[in-house]
Amino acid sequence: MFLLVSGLLTNILNRVDSATYKEISLLWGLKDEIDTLKNSLRIINAFLVDAENKQTQNNGIMEWLQQLRDHFFDARDILDEIECEALRNKIVKSQGSFKRKKSRLASHVDSVERERKHQDDLIEKKYGEDEDDGDVEDNTDEIKPEADEDANDDHREEAEYLLGDDGATAEQGLHEGLLIKDGDEDSKLSARHFSHGYHLTEGKLNHGMEDYIFAQHKKLNGYDLGLYAIFDGHSGHDVAKYLQSHLFENILNEPSFWKKPVHAVKKVCKATNVEILENIADLRGGSTAVAAILIDGVKLLVANVGDSRAISCKNGIAKPITADHEPEKEKDLVETRGGCVFTRPGSIPRVDGQLAMTRAFGDGKLKEHITAEPDVMIRKIDDDTDFIILASDGLWKVMTNQDACDCIKDDVDDAKKAAKKLVKEAKCLGSCDDISCIVVTF
Repeated sequence: MFLLVSGLLTNILNRVDSATYKEISLLWGLKDEIDTLKNSLRIINAFLVDAENKQTQNNGIMEWLQQLRDHFFDARDILDEIECEALRNKIVKSQGSFKRKKSRLASHVDSVERERKHQDDLIEKKYGEDEDDGDVEDNTDEIKPEADEDANDDHREEAEYLLGDDGATAEQGLHEGLLIKDGDEDSKLSARHFSHGYHLTEGKLNHGMEDYIFAQHKKLNGYDLGLYAIFDGHSGHDVAKYLQSHLFENILNEPSFWKKPVHAVKKVCKATNVEILENIADLRGGSTAVAAILIDGVKLLVANVGDSRAISCKNGIAKPITADHEPEKEKDLVETRGGCVFTRPGSIPRVDGQLAMTRAFGDGKLKEHITAEPDVMIRKIDDDTDFIILASDGLWKVMTNQDACDCIKDDVDDAKKAAKKLVKEAKCLGSCDDISCIVVTF
């Protein structure tokens, strides 16, 4: 049986890596074959789980099973990517250009959503409370205003920065004590009202919901705090779920956070990743994180690991807050850590041919070649800032920063409505991945 499973996995990997699959225009016609391969993977997974449970005392067999497990994940990830591209290609071909055929695409998505209603209900029960009428799964930690939390500042190696609209400029010493409540009340910036809304939905790849959201509004030490984060898991949801429950708590319990927030956030991310690797996800499984702490509506700290993204909209113009950690962009970082970046046939650049980002929590198999060290940014929120968006790559794969701003610029009076509209638009544009987003309006 072991040899049969090994042979099946080898055959699947060979077929999905073949030149045939490089032609995306042919993929939808091969949907039946893709489905057959995915069914084979489900059978193989059931066998591996059973075998792993029975062979815990045999180190040799367990090592071999781990190798099979790694091949299983490789095959599954490639098939997911192929199916996603196939679905997007079919939508584009049948409906015409994105810009001119959105209404017909929306009808297509609505019909798909109706067919998945039962699955949506199950997801809602598993991952959290519904935002309003139960039509979208909600993987979120959101509570009513009470007490706890705060932060603000930025870095470039050992220096820390304030970010303006045109990039980072060094402000030596400015970060020291920036978050400590000043004894002179006149120096405290005037607070600005803000509110948030969020929405998330499972994609079409049938690997279970892997996006988690954290969205809380709290009071602490006289400050009005907004705590927002997107955690986009991969190869399972365990790491994303752990981050949802622990990351903000760890940051705010770090003693140095109030005086040196950037140093504190980096320190916490490193320690949290160690905890994840030791107790949550060993070799497989990981997550992105884009986390923001908004203070009194006028100061914003954002930490980013991976390819989830945060942007702001100022006078109708999109302004990036974070930069995606993509393998091509950070190839030098990977290579200096002993890894490599290459592209499988028909795929995208990946670290060691596996991971589509250079920074992530978890992913123990690649821990020597990637990092969980975040970029940390600080911004002052001016009066002409309209709103902020945090979202997973399920949205950014099909929308530019400006597209996202334009989509909701007329809905800033209702953050929940704006978040739902963004998710729906991303699905209309062919996104097959899990999609989650938070909109903060002023």
